[in-house]
Amino acid sequence: MAWQRHHETVQRLWNELREAETTLDLSDPSKIQKYCDQKLDHFDPQNTETWCQRFLTNATFEKPGGPAFIYIDGDNFPWRSGRRPCTNVCNNIVQLAKEFGAIILAVEHRYYGGADFDGVPDFTTQNLKYLTSRQALADLNQFWAWISISAQLSNVSEVVVFGGSYAGSLSAWARKLYPESFGASVASSAPLLAQANFVGYNDVVASALTAPLVGGSPECLATFSKGHAELKEMMTRAEGRRAVEKKFNLCGYNPLDDENNIALLADDFGEVVTTIPQNNDPGCEHTRCNIKLFCGNLSIMTKSTVSAIDALQLMHDFQIQEKEARGYPAPACWNVNYAEFVDFMNRTEKVSGTDPRAWPQLERLYFYQQCNEFGGFKTCETGSNCPYAQGYNTIHWYLERCRLFFDMSPGDVLHNIDKTNEFYGGAAYPGATYTVFVNGEVDPWHWLSTLVGEDPTVDAIFVKGASHCEWMNAVGPGMPGMVIEAKKAIQNKIASWLLMAEPGKHTKPEATKDTKEVKSLKAEAKDPEPAKDAKDAKEKPKDAKAAKPKENKLSKFLLATESEITSHLQVRMEL
Repeated sequence: MAWQRHHETVQRLWNELREAETTLDLSDPSKIQKYCDQKLDHFDPQNTETWCQRFLTNATFEKPGGPAFIYIDGDNFPWRSGRRPCTNVCNNIVQLAKEFGAIILAVEHRYYGGADFDGVPDFTTQNLKYLTSRQALADLNQFWAWISISAQLSNVSEVVVFGGSYAGSLSAWARKLYPESFGASVASSAPLLAQANFVGYNDVVASALTAPLVGGSPECLATFSKGHAELKEMMTRAEGRRAVEKKFNLCGYNPLDDENNIALLADDFGEVVTTIPQNNDPGCEHTRCNIKLFCGNLSIMTKSTVSAIDALQLMHDFQIQEKEARGYPAPACWNVNYAEFVDFMNRTEKVSGTDPRAWPQLERLYFYQQCNEFGGFKTCETGSNCPYAQGYNTIHWYLERCRLFFDMSPGDVLHNIDKTNEFYGGAAYPGATYTVFVNGEVDPWHWLSTLVGEDPTVDAIFVKGASHCEWMNAVGPGMPGMVIEAKKAIQNKIASWLLMAEPGKHTKPEATKDTKEVKSLKAEAKDPEPAKDAKDAKEKPKDAKAAKPKENKLSKFLLATESEITSHLQVRMEL
């Protein structure tokens, strides 16, 4: 179905087979270990329920007195049965472990193991209340307190936490909330600002399609945007809707006569004709994850067609052929039935990772976190820079999903997002130290990340032309020089941290003190905030503004000038 993400195809299938030492392999059950005393609710002492958290270790390169590197898993679902986690994003941590003599640990995130998560019987809204970043961070702290004793890791010189994307955010927040457990953090492509109306995402998509450094051009963006504008115009006429249904082989009888189906098509058109700048990779051999190939082919197609939407139709057909060449059969038709989509997202039974329902199930989990904590809804509002069909995927449309799936009103969602920014501090990342934030220019998520550190020990690396977590891959043929330089900068930063390390400092659980944030969570569990009256909820969508960083020098920007970053920050704050 169109709305069911073909996740594997945008996860660089071409790069699946790496050298054995650069992966952490879950396919061999004997390598999986479990910590079964993990608390289900860390902030309510009356709740004694526990669950079994899975983890992996790799001591191949461990040296006496070396550091511990912890890879935090997030929402990318690697712990499903039959999957191989960390095939790509753990590559860099393994290379760094080899350099510094570190022991590696990779830790499962609660809920994202699907049917293997034994903390709750199903994924009803009531049972999702323990799926929060704050509970996941407390998991990590308790896991380290346990493993540091049980695995006799008392002499590690330092504990460095790593993560990418949502897990990158967890990495930064772990250092901030539990500084006595985790000495430093490498936070890659980490969104820190919770924001409901994430207009910046598609702003960056548009910018990436014009960026010559990655093979984009103004002509590419113009054709792409015009094609989607033509799509929107065709939705206003019955004959136009019939033509679109035929062009893109949509399922059902006159599906675009339903306005919700049109909105789903607009939301999913990135799957019908796919270009995903956040996954851009110069080594990728198909148009879905290589802007240069996408724009090059679109230019050729434009010359052989009358209209821009016809060029998009050719690209759609071509991408189906690309997938078929890699063993993915073409769907009989593209399903844009919104009612069916809602039904799938409301299914609460836990299924295994090999079940066809696993992907929508896991989408339900992360969408819950979006409604309950982060927002990050990739809107395409009328009058914005969004290159897709504007005016369908509005903030109101996304907030309505929160109501349909989890019975959260718009006011509830906006309140949740405000609370997240109040708790973590947003993109300003106040009060934290010894963290390096790495972001890529063509990755839209950099819009919500930290680009300037408040503290002298907080560094920022902004990589020109780079995509989402691109530097977390192992060095391979075709990796851009700027990404390789970013990897070196990360390594140098870790080296500087380890020079200051004190062996055993982060392996004494009895010395761990609650930060003010953790104390507030425990107090809230004892005296929870009263539920808001629905009549008092503010229904008008609004976003928390990023706090303006203090005046100080940019700690580190890779291949980007200070004026470029300052200009970018100013634009972001004005939204």
